[in-house]
Amino acid sequence: MTKEEIIKAIWNELPNLTINESRKIYETNMNLIKGRLSKGEDIELRGFGSFKIREKNEIMGNFLMISTQYLPIMLFGWLAI
Repeated sequence: MTKEEIIKAIWNELPNLTINESRKIYETNMNLIKGRLSKGEDIELRGFGSFKIREKNEIMGNFLMISTQYLPIMLFGWLAI
């Protein structure tokens, strides 16, 4: 599902909203998730999954230069379909 498909799904579920209001809801949710992850916080959406930041260390070259990367990961939960 793409970003635009999610926005249209919000718009279809909430007919009182305009498409721009639906887009604002989507953007606000994504910004909240990104903001919390950038602070190192975990996010759990019950019944869907959770988002976490995982630290990845890389050793480069002969001089033992260690580079640390922080990668967002998603762990899927049990979905009741």
